[in-house]
Amino acid sequence: MKAHRSLQRLDVLKYPPEKIALMVASEFLRASARSEYPSIVQGCFDRARELMGILDTVDLGPEVASDLQPVYHRCTEEQLLGAKHLPALVREMSLALAQAFERASERLQKPPDA
Repeated sequence: MKAHRSLQRLDVLKYPPEKIALMVASEFLRASARSEYPSIVQGCFDRARELMGILDTVDLGPEVASDLQPVYHRCTEEQLLGAKHLPALVREMSLALAQAFERASERLQKPPDA
């Protein structure tokens, strides 16, 4: 993994999907907290995208996968714009993306019958 030099894909796959979703959320929260520093934001976005790529390869169930699909599209669009946004916009966008992955993690923790 380019942005996660200390992690390999197989290392991440040892975790259940809900933990990987929290890792993604963590990167977006980190970007939000450091929105004043474009290079740090870009690194957080890069790490989040790598983790999203791994998360995309595991079974999330149809409901969670469907809920995350627009988030993936939004993140791709935001990624194309780069991390040179106004800090307030980076904060807002990153928080929204983090919340989406936190919700996904919560839903993945619940049994399908719940």
